[in-house]
Amino acid sequence: MNKELDEFDKVSIKPFVSQWTYAYQDKNIKLYKLLNCNIGESGFTLELLVIKKKVEIDELQLLCQDLLDYFKSRRQCSGV
Repeated sequence: MNKELDEFDKVSIKPFVSQWTYAYQDKNIKLYKLLNCNIGESGFTLELLVIKKKVEIDELQLLCQDLLDYFKSRRQCSGV
C-alpha cells in the first residue's frame, strides 16, 4: 500500500482477519487463529496460527488476495 491507513481501516483490519474464512466443498473453513495484530500508520503485521491447512489449496494466498481486494474497494469507494 502506498497510502496511510485511515481510522476505518485501523478498526476494520482485525475483525476482518479474525473472522475470515474461505469456501471449500460447501463449507466455510477457518484456516487459522489470529494470535496478534499490530496496526501502524501505514501498515500492519499479523501473527497467525494455522489450524486447518489443505494440501491442494494455498489459503494464505486467498487471504492476501481478499485483503488486497478489500483495500482496493475501500480506495475506490473513497475516491483515492
